[in-house]
Amino acid sequence: MGKTMAKLKELGIILPPVPALQGNYILYKRVEQYIYLSGQSAFVNGIALYPGKVGNDVTVEQAYLAARETGLLCLSILQQAAGDLDKIDIVKVLGFVACTPEFNEHPKVLNGLSDLFVEVLGERGRHARSAIGSNQLPFNCCVEIEMMARIL
Repeated sequence: MGKTMAKLKELGIILPPVPALQGNYILYKRVEQYIYLSGQSAFVNGIALYPGKVGNDVTVEQAYLAARETGLLCLSILQQAAGDLDKIDIVKVLGFVACTPEFNEHPKVLNGLSDLFVEVLGERGRHARSAIGSNQLPFNCCVEIEMMARIL
């Protein structure tokens, strides 16, 4: 067992299964030492985790948890793509937050994912990040994450 998987076990974290595709695309594309992930969101039994818009239907705290759960899903996909999370270095995260027009705490929401990556991967989890507000996201999700990682 690698260091990252041991860390997940120590934290009591079980990675979710890699999701089934919902259309004509792939979950990730590997180009040389880089892995590009398609947009991901957290679901429970096929329903968006904390559906709706932050600032109206969803609290910042709930959206933070949705971002964290989405991060776990991203780690599952990276595990499949690289074969070993010990080889992963997170490079860039682009996070979308479905929110009301006046909402402006997007970074607090995406900290759910960023905090998870650093907690699990240490320095390899630190990344560049953009946080963007959106009028609506697919399947009424409150958070969607697109990202790029490097294989060491």
